[in-house]
Amino acid sequence: MDRLRGLAVLVMIEVHVTNALLAPGFRAGAAFRSLDFLNGLVAPSFLFCAGVAAGIKMHPLARDVRRSLVLLAFGYLLHLSGALRGDWAGVFQVDVLQVTALALMGVALVRRAPRAEGLLAAIAIALVALTPVMHAQDTRGWSAFARPYVNDAVTTQFPLFPWAAYVFAGAACARLPPKWLAIAGVASLAIGLTHVDAALRLGVVATFTAALSLLDARPLGKLDDLLSLFGRRSLLVYLAHIAIVYGTHPLSLRSLIGATLSPMACATVWLAVTASMALLAKRAPGNLSPDRSEESAGDFRREQASPRSG
Repeated sequence: MDRLRGLAVLVMIEVHVTNALLAPGFRAGAAFRSLDFLNGLVAPSFLFCAGVAAGIKMHPLARDVRRSLVLLAFGYLLHLSGALRGDWAGVFQVDVLQVTALALMGVALVRRAPRAEGLLAAIAIALVALTPVMHAQDTRGWSAFARPYVNDAVTTQFPLFPWAAYVFAGAACARLPPKWLAIAGVASLAIGLTHVDAALRLGVVATFTAALSLLDARPLGKLDDLLSLFGRRSLLVYLAHIAIVYGTHPLSLRSLIGATLSPMACATVWLAVTASMALLAKRAPGNLSPDRSEESAGDFRREQASPRSG
């Protein structure tokens, strides 16, 4: 899982640099649409990996709840500056951290039920199926805290429907051998081609995860080191690069440069930010990754190498 999460971190930095700095004149054409689709796989990959890590090894419920609450707090702290401007809708907007936190809490509870894997899969399917219904709800009378979890009628990019589905799907697939994971991914792709966007993205992520797990024993040299480092320090890199690229302070890249750069200039900034994040991740003490991905990746490899127990 470290490789997939590390790759998602690498692309995540590119996504945010591109969104913040690419000039509007370059945001058209087939090349940008292809990049935009690739960029759209970053959040599903993070959420799927979080689900896999939660599905591999069961921890005490109190530990899982505590970690989820820490993630939830980080998610809101990122937008706390909005309170100084009176922008309470901005303070309560929901990002990937809040969705991950609540979904992981749900996974921790469901995993203690009989036939948990089937139940996790059913919840993932239900979250996708209910997405059109929930997005059509009029939430204007709801509290500013609750509305962003239901649909994107207010400032949010990650309502629970369908984004939490990726976490539950990852937990449901955590113990599948790569062959069956690939089959599940292809099946989800087929459903996604009928215009179910969440299923399409899930299919791509699951199939790619299966391919990576099959190649897991093959070293990739320095790239492997970078992906593993980013995979283990994903939360630290997420928080740090968001402050550098998107921060509301006057020294953020969005404030200093704005949407003025060419694709080549954006690529240069992406490499520079990536290098600084690699240095930070390597030098920072402790492990700020919320789901102990290094440990869970080893558990994932051992699960794939051993026969499934009934």
